[in-house]
Amino acid sequence: MPGTKLPRWWLESFNWLIGVNLNPDRKSLPLGCNIAFRKYVLQKITGEKPAIPFRKHLFLPYREDNYRVIKALEAGFTMGVNPRMCVYHRIPRERLSVAYLIKRSCQEGRAQAFYERRLKDIALAIISLPINLVRLLIFLDLGRLFRMIANISYIMNRIGISGKC
Repeated sequence: MPGTKLPRWWLESFNWLIGVNLNPDRKSLPLGCNIAFRKYVLQKITGEKPAIPFRKHLFLPYREDNYRVIKALEAGFTMGVNPRMCVYHRIPRERLSVAYLIKRSCQEGRAQAFYERRLKDIALAIISLPINLVRLLIFLDLGRLFRMIANISYIMNRIGISGKC
């Protein structure tokens, strides 16, 4: 992201929405642009054709990286970190707008509903709504608002109410 100038109103808690991790020491799933899989791992977790799943001809470019990492770990594969593997990507100016952050949050929840079908996932999404609301109000962290939008979108799509994001 070198050369990208963030707007003055930008908060660090928005970074997940544009795929930025400025704190590489923080433990989390790797970002999609920084993941490399061996072909046999992809074939094992997705079948013979290691393609990204489609749903009604709609490509879901969100969370597929998390989905693949979780599936690989569940299948018994391990992950390694290569500290020399660093990806810089250009962030278009339109991704630094509130409208984009809302749309991105909504798409995140929609994709999560596609990839995560376990009952505990929807329970966690429901439980996290009031928690994120409290954090939003107490800490004035607007990043929690976008997490709530993602969770609401996820819940709606899981129960069959899919709106256009």
